[in-house]
Amino acid sequence: MTKFNKEKGSVTIQLDANVWNILNTVHEQTGINKSTQVENLIKDEVKNTDSILAHCEDELERIATEKMEEAERLLKIVDQTKAQRKQLEPYKTAISPTPKPKIKRASTNALVFTQDSVDGLRPQDKDVWFHDIQTKGLAIRSKKDGMTYYSRAKNEKLSRYTLKVKIADTRYMTLEKAKEVHAKNIKTILEDGINPNKVVPDLKNKGRHKNVAIKETETKEASTTDWKLYSGIRYNSGLGLQILASLLNKNPDMKATCLSKYMNGSYRIRGERILDMFETDGMSIFEISRKEMITDGRGQHGVRHMSLQNTVLQVCKAIYHHGSVKDKAVFKSSLFAK
Repeated sequence: MTKFNKEKGSVTIQLDANVWNILNTVHEQTGINKSTQVENLIKDEVKNTDSILAHCEDELERIATEKMEEAERLLKIVDQTKAQRKQLEPYKTAISPTPKPKIKRASTNALVFTQDSVDGLRPQDKDVWFHDIQTKGLAIRSKKDGMTYYSRAKNEKLSRYTLKVKIADTRYMTLEKAKEVHAKNIKTILEDGINPNKVVPDLKNKGRHKNVAIKETETKEASTTDWKLYSGIRYNSGLGLQILASLLNKNPDMKATCLSKYMNGSYRIRGERILDMFETDGMSIFEISRKEMITDGRGQHGVRHMSLQNTVLQVCKAIYHHGSVKDKAVFKSSLFAK
């Protein structure tokens, strides 16, 4: 308790009628004012705190009663809170906020791919994807102009987006064959870490791969062959395979490159895609040359369309390494004819 050492002070007090009349009578008889009477009385009676508290028993009891009632009220609140918390304990997990799960859009066009179910699909007015329930990543993209098999897979080392790799038109490839190509695409993406859609090295790495591209795609043969004459060759254009084989026989360097193995997985994947364009999509040599781009340091930004000569070479190499048994037999019989 803090002590106040004050020399003098004043106190305002309220007196009842009886005390007031006594002090007033003394004042009338003696002339001593009331405040002096009270001051002298206090001086005589007040010796210490106990002497004051002895005259404040009723007030002390009132204060003690109020504090006890307040304490009881607070204790009741504590007991109620404990009881409520105990009742809610079993539901704590249920009412605790949980993070919202990521919404994964479910495919509404999922079905089991069979040859009959694929044949039963029809081109859609808008871009629609159908997904095979049994073969992960195998899909069919349906548009106005037709339907195409695709491989879909995600490798974050290659891209943060799902890679979509075209396989073939459903009209020209069986489901069984599409699954074989799809398995190769999935292995290339997930195991080999190669994006099948990128058959040429990234531009940022073009300096490291530039000479490789030239070595794989160009020959030193400086023939006078007019390659434009062969730009219209298609897979189903009669003696197309035999004509291509005869062109290689006239150009030994090109023939040697055709018979050699692919330099890496990227070129092998490109060969498979070129064969698909030639055989399945029915594209001509010229159309393939306009679609395929190569990086070799020439042209703007180091990228240009594949030349007609190079396209002929790549189509021949694709037939030699990836063609069907029948096509290989026809091609090789002309290629190695005596």
